[in-house]
Amino acid sequence: MYPNPDPITQIQTLIVIPVFNDWAAVRTLLGKLDDLIVRHQMSASVLLVDDGSNVRWQESGEFAPLVAIQRVDILCLRRNLSHQRAICVGLVYAHTHYPESSVIVMDGDGEDKPSDIPALMAAFAADQCRSIVFAKRQRRSESLAFRAGYAAYRYVHRVLTGHSVRFGNFSVLSPEHVSRLVVTCETWNHYAAAVVVSRIPYLLVPTERGKRLDGKSSMNTLALMVHGLSAVSVYSEVVSVRLLIAMSLLSLFCSLCIAGVIVVRLATSLAVPGWATFTTGLLVIVLLQIMTVSLFFVFGILRDRSRPEFVPLRDCPLFVAGTYSVLVRAKAAAR
Repeated sequence: MYPNPDPITQIQTLIVIPVFNDWAAVRTLLGKLDDLIVRHQMSASVLLVDDGSNVRWQESGEFAPLVAIQRVDILCLRRNLSHQRAICVGLVYAHTHYPESSVIVMDGDGEDKPSDIPALMAAFAADQCRSIVFAKRQRRSESLAFRAGYAAYRYVHRVLTGHSVRFGNFSVLSPEHVSRLVVTCETWNHYAAAVVVSRIPYLLVPTERGKRLDGKSSMNTLALMVHGLSAVSVYSEVVSVRLLIAMSLLSLFCSLCIAGVIVVRLATSLAVPGWATFTTGLLVIVLLQIMTVSLFFVFGILRDRSRPEFVPLRDCPLFVAGTYSVLVRAKAAAR
């Protein structure tokens, strides 16, 4: 697809960056991206998805002159949608306005390092753009409590969904991948999980986590839980079926316990007066509760199957307040 051996130079790229009030870090990041584009003679534009920020770009000061980035557009959302949904809206915009460009998705705080882009792009081109290439962070630098919570989240995610949490948002994808994701309803809740669910092939490139360029991270325990639930929600049917199986096994266990109590009561002299009635009644109550929860999961699956799905390509434009450019070079002005 890209015959030139230098993948960085040849691939037209749009860099999608969700932003919520983190304009100072984004300004520094744009400078680093511009330096990278100069060194590798890349052809790249930047889309900043303003996720309902309280402070607008114009109110946050000027940014350093950029010499290589072709264009910087800001896509303003009507309200704060959350990080993952802002990415989804950005992908829809990329599909509509940059249909021939590959897309780089990255965070705007600097923890996704611009210096890792060449490695991602090289793997992307080496695979002939057939797979989405994700950055796989080797180590995390947060507090011990945060890392413990993240490890617990990964374990619970694995048990509930059958999939491991192996990568985040930092990635490179082709126009064909974008066109599939914008009609995948799961993309609305979690970008990386949607890739797994839609069975798009992906590759992992080991990277090191960068340091924030400005300010403090808004990711805390509560935000991690919300993010984790968003990822798990993509697998809602799988989770429901797995829990239904667990409830069925627990029901079988309770039924066997009730049968065992009856056998001990009627066929042996080991029973203590009154214990069989109490134990059987308790097990029956537990069994009825399990059956109720099981019915809840069954009806939940049926409800999810019957309700209308959110289609990003169709529905995301409803959340867009407008778009404006803060940088347009002559050769990009025709877009």
